[in-house]
Amino acid sequence: PTRDPRNFRVQGSNDGVTYTDLYVRSSGTAPWNQRNQVLKFTLAQPAPPYLHLRWVSLDTSGSLHQLNEVEYFGTVVPLL
Repeated sequence: PTRDPRNFRVQGSNDGVTYTDLYVRSSGTAPWNQRNQVLKFTLAQPAPPYLHLRWVSLDTSGSLHQLNEVEYFGTVVPLL
């Protein structure tokens, strides 16, 4: 539990340098209340397609960070 992320962001970029926040959690508490729990986070509004996605952990209750798996789902739009 001390490695669970409490505040984090999911960001997207098309150049791999400049990122835009797609989802931000800043509640100060971890969203999980039991081990091995799977949670679904839905974006407030649809995001444009990005070539790069990243997860940024901003805060845990301890000095380490741990996350088992991140899966991104959505409608794939071909790039022209």
